[in-house]
Order: sequence, then structure tokens, then C-alpha cells
Amino acid sequence: MSDEKKKTFQENAQRIDAGLNDISTALGDAVKAILGALKEGQKNTVHEQVIETSQGPIKAYAGVKMRAAGMDVSPATAAKPDEAASPDPANTTLTETSAAWIITADIPGASHQDVHLSRDETVLSIITRGPRHYSAHIDIGARFDLDDIAIALARGVLTLEIPKGGSA
Repeated sequence: MSDEKKKTFQENAQRIDAGLNDISTALGDAVKAILGALKEGQKNTVHEQVIETSQGPIKAYAGVKMRAAGMDVSPATAAKPDEAASPDPANTTLTETSAAWIITADIPGASHQDVHLSRDETVLSIITRGPRHYSAHIDIGARFDLDDIAIALARGVLTLEIPKGGSA
């Protein structure tokens, strides 16, 4: 390897190391904030840390949600699943970051086509059909737009991210 290639390689390695250091520092800060929240008695909390890079911002998230024997032991989350439709209504949680509300629900066997969302003022309704029937009505406490909701469904966990400041 020529001296010029070695120098370029070393410079790239240093930039990567610096970037990874920034990311790990931000994630450490987020975990530190979570531990502080736990010491204050919060049982369901999320912290977001943003790192500005030359390639754009990188977000680091750290969060804690405590469960015991499948039951959510955090304070009431405003989620009230239909107990007849979902045998374990404690599997829906609402958390809040500075930029969004995040809802997670355990719905094993559901697919994207099974999930139907609707809104009435500040209440989001989630209904699934298919192998797992599920229904929840969650009062976000603010207006939001259904079109702005980011939906992810992986390994039986539905995650909805509702950005704050929606146009609804």
C-alpha cells in the first residue's frame, strides 16, 4: 500500500472513530437521562439525543419500559384496548419524546394489511383483523394527522410514531 493510500486510510479511520465516539457519547447521555428518570420513579420513559454530523443529524434513542409477567407495571398510559378483542390489554404503551408520541402494541401474527387506523379529535383508534383481533383507543391529548403517522410492524410488535405539531 502506498504512503498516500495509507494516509487516506488512516484519515478515514480517524473520522469513523470520531463519529462512533460521538454516537456512543450521545447514547451514554441518553442512558444517563433514563437512569435519572428511573431514580425519580418513572417506569416508562424514552430519551432522544441528536448528534449533528457533516452527513446530517443522527438520533440516538434510549428507553425503558418495565414489565412483570407480561403485565405493564408503568403508570396508566391512556391506552385502553378492547379486552374482548385482545386477551392482554397491557401490551399497548404510549411514550412521548420531544418530537413525537410513540405507541407500541404486541400483536403477534398481524400483518400491515390487518392494521386499520382512525382518528376522532385527539383519540387514535387501532383495530386489527386477521389472526389476531385487537382494538385500542388512545387519547394522544393533542390533534394529529393520520397521514403523518409512521407505521412499523416487526416480529409481532406494532410501532406507530406520531409527530408532534400535526396539521389536523
